[in-house]
Formats: sequence, structure tokens, C-alpha cells
Amino acid sequence: MLRHWTVLLGMSIGLAFPLAVAPSAMAGEHTYKEERKVTLEQLPEPVRETVMRETQGGNIREIEQKTKNGTTYFEVEFTTQDGRKGELKIAPDGKVYERDFDD
Repeated sequence: MLRHWTVLLGMSIGLAFPLAVAPSAMAGEHTYKEERKVTLEQLPEPVRETVMRETQGGNIREIEQKTKNGTTYFEVEFTTQDGRKGELKIAPDGKVYERDFDD
């Protein structure tokens, strides 16, 4: 008899666990993220123009195309002519989402 109760208790816990976890998964806590390196030549024209304008002849160290939760943007790491490190996040239409410099 004790064995039957142990089995029932184990089954109850096993069935209840997915229900306890499901709300957090449905709340959007899981994010899909994709990244790939690209060259300046591979960028869409509006993004390339923004990169050239914003970096003003600095050294472009890395460009990545990123997609997070269905939103694509380009992340550009660069060094300005006076040696400051910067990072840009740019939308496919060339709009700057974020501009950050190491001080």
C-alpha cells in the first residue's frame, strides 16, 4: 500500500512541475538570439552610410548582425581617430538605437 502512495505522490509532483514552470516560459523570459559577423560591404546602404558618418574615419574593429526576438540590428565596434573606443547599435534603416563610448 505504501508503494502505491509513493507512486501517486511521484506522479503528482511530475505532473505539477510543468504547470509551475509554464507561466515563466510564457512571460517571455526565453529569448531567441542569432549573431553573425559581417563586413562593411555586406551592410545595407543606409546602415553603411550611418557607420561611415558616425565613425568619422575611425578604425572599425568588428561588425555583427544580430537578431533578438525577431528584431534585427547591427552592432559596430570601432576606435575613433583620437583613440576612444565606441560601439553603435543601428537598425536596418540606418537609425542609431544606441551610441556608447568608453571614457
